[in-house]
Amino acid sequence: MLRLNKIFLLLKNLKKIRFSVDNKKITIFDGVGFQDLQYIIENYDYFILEDRLNRINIIYITPSIIFYFFVYLFLIFKGYSVKVIYTIALIKSLKTKVVITSIDNSINFFLCAKVLNKEIFFIAIQNTNRFGFKDIDFDTSYVKNYKKLFYIPNYVCYGQHEIDGATGQKLKIEKFHKYGSIRLSNAIHYIQKNNIKLNKKFDICFISEPIGYLDNIFKNNFIAKSAIDLLKFTIKFSIQNNFKFVFASKRLENTDLFKLEIDFYKPHLSSQEFQFLILNINKKKDYYASYFALLQSTMAIGFQSTLLLDKIGLNEKILSCNFSKFKLLDFPITGICSLNTQDYEDFSTRVKLILSLKNDEYFKKLNQNPDYVNALDKKESIIKKTRKIIEKNL
Repeated sequence: MLRLNKIFLLLKNLKKIRFSVDNKKITIFDGVGFQDLQYIIENYDYFILEDRLNRINIIYITPSIIFYFFVYLFLIFKGYSVKVIYTIALIKSLKTKVVITSIDNSINFFLCAKVLNKEIFFIAIQNTNRFGFKDIDFDTSYVKNYKKLFYIPNYVCYGQHEIDGATGQKLKIEKFHKYGSIRLSNAIHYIQKNNIKLNKKFDICFISEPIGYLDNIFKNNFIAKSAIDLLKFTIKFSIQNNFKFVFASKRLENTDLFKLEIDFYKPHLSSQEFQFLILNINKKKDYYASYFALLQSTMAIGFQSTLLLDKIGLNEKILSCNFSKFKLLDFPITGICSLNTQDYEDFSTRVKLILSLKNDEYFKKLNQNPDYVNALDKKESIIKKTRKIIEKNL
């Protein structure tokens, strides 16, 4: 039944069948990640290979694709689906030199790389917090045999934290590149390109994390509550101390997902708390809106958001609070930047201390340098470094 549903979904979205395909030296694997890669592949000629059934609206059928499809058809006995075998045949027919993705947890990318990596350069860019790959029961949290299927020939990751975790888990990654956060680099590039001036307008940026789904994934009943209680603490503190507060929403405004985000918090807030939240919300109008709120704040408070890694990677102050007792979600750097006791007085004291400290004083109170989680290079961005790798392999 599941396979039939997938076939119906593909047929529903299918708009064209093309009997030719142009050669492209660069293939972007999974168009969902295109925005993350837009500056890396700028001015290159590339092909976007859609991997998700709801996004595939063109099927390519050429003699070359048919030939390679039958060449690799034996993979069906190794568990490969017809769709993945077709994808491999399409990549081969494009005569591509580099396959790049920012969907760094894509099983289909892993499978294609395993077959073609000796003749084509495959590179994945980390796009979000992977918790350093530590202590994850992959087969429970993802899909069966995920750890066995995992394979990345070249991995552009945030920092040493990912390398330590992936090595400890014995994940199959051939080569690491510690380049930092692609989304942070994109935001900085966009700000500089458009000559946007940002000043500190807020004392506290609260990073929204509507993460109720994690309770089911990790079989823990306290993760969602932890995120909600942290917001309540932050609102209470900001009101009591008259601090300038901004709520950095996660979802684009005027969407169903944004409504679900607000509804995640609303039932648990008093009318005063909810009104304060709405009055101080930084609605996400575009891809970079959250970064504008983050960069214009003295400190950021959050649970386990990637934006915490970005903020501390900029050598700016954060406070990560995990009240769930689920150790996987603890911030990888300990010290003043991390608090796991669910006590409002402890929270209030910690935030006051962080706000009172100069940045250099704050960073002396950490057990690791910020580049452990985000190896941001202010002299040469991840964009430029990755473009050099691509150029070398074209």
